[in-house]
Amino acid sequence: MNKVSVEQAPGTTGVAKIKVIDANNEEEGIYYTVTFFVLTDKRVIASGDDGNVPENTIDGDLGTRWSAAGEQWIQYYLGGVQKVNGLTIATFRGNERKAYFDIQTTIDGVNWTTVHTGGASGTTDKPEVYKFEPVEAVYVRIMGYGNSDNNWNSFTEVIIHTGDDIPEIPAAEDPSGGDAFVVVEGAELLK
Repeated sequence: MNKVSVEQAPGTTGVAKIKVIDANNEEEGIYYTVTFFVLTDKRVIASGDDGNVPENTIDGDLGTRWSAAGEQWIQYYLGGVQKVNGLTIATFRGNERKAYFDIQTTIDGVNWTTVHTGGASGTTDKPEVYKFEPVEAVYVRIMGYGNSDNNWNSFTEVIIHTGDDIPEIPAAEDPSGGDAFVVVEGAELLK
């Protein structure tokens, strides 16, 4: 009879490891991992808010926002494994202050990888594009660290780019005569 050992996940989420060892040859075996994560029908959740709820970041309206003070996160569920290579983010009062944040991804909802560190330019309240190397993800999280004026995180819209390429985003009409979109790669601002 084979020997089976199980290393439990640390809680209701996480990874359990199952090892099945051949009873006739203890050097041969099969290893399994089982990932547990909380399924939600909500596409977006956050660690907190001030009444400006996370759903506002996916409503297509730059006049609404999600806001929370301190080190807070907003998380998006992609519905399954997707190749993600960038986000488009608009920040509240983005033309007056820089927002500081990391973009993180995960497949299991437990082990997060930071794919972008930096933040918004502080020069526009229009959407800015943040590109990074393609990664497979089930969840994308923006970990906010406040802004150049205070510790508030406020995002008005977020678009997650999946697939091979980030689509070309046409510049919208801007009364100042400049482009409405700024592309950010890594922490370097490109105009």
